[in-house]
Amino acid sequence: MQEHVRDDAAFMGKITAGATHELKNVFAIVGESAGLLEDLLQAPSSRDFPHRERFLKALTSIRDQVRRGTHILTQLNRFAHGADSDAAAVRLRDMVENLKALSDRFLRQKALSLTFSGTQGADEVTIQACPVSLQRLLFTGLMALAQEVPQGGSLSIHTGAEADGVWCRLSGQAGVLDEAAVGAIRRCFEEEDVAALLQALSATVSVQGDGVLVRLSRSG
Repeated sequence: MQEHVRDDAAFMGKITAGATHELKNVFAIVGESAGLLEDLLQAPSSRDFPHRERFLKALTSIRDQVRRGTHILTQLNRFAHGADSDAAAVRLRDMVENLKALSDRFLRQKALSLTFSGTQGADEVTIQACPVSLQRLLFTGLMALAQEVPQGGSLSIHTGAEADGVWCRLSGQAGVLDEAAVGAIRRCFEEEDVAALLQALSATVSVQGDGVLVRLSRSG
């Protein structure tokens, strides 16, 4: 990664990480306030409070959204800290769970769902790689595949370990990809910037069957 680009990424990561900490504090206060109001409305003296049930329902919704927002911010914070270094020990399971959380909005736009599972022995595998570059590579594959899956369909991510590395398979559950879909996904990985990512990560990609297979060396 060019030095100025790495510095820019690190700067954006640092600012984003700091902002997520502040926003989590905001959500914590909102959640505590909603909890206090719930307690007051649940008290016997508040049984006759006008529209009490509607208020309680609204407060439950607020607390649900606080939990959802806190989860997203936690994942965004982890993603931002990935820019701290261009070479770090990356636990593949954590990376994929982070990708799943942060790509959810993009997939919802096509009414797609995403599941994740790891084979036995793969969960604790750590590889040496640039976290931001690896995340970008997997996101590229996921979005390319999403374009070829019918609206309302589902995608899955499976990970596994090999003797000298790990693999990550992105699959669509709509069956085998046709020739046009395979060609479109391959072209995404042939673009100059994505090809450079593959080279930098010492990764290989194959598109076949129902999805995309990414192989990564443990040593990067």
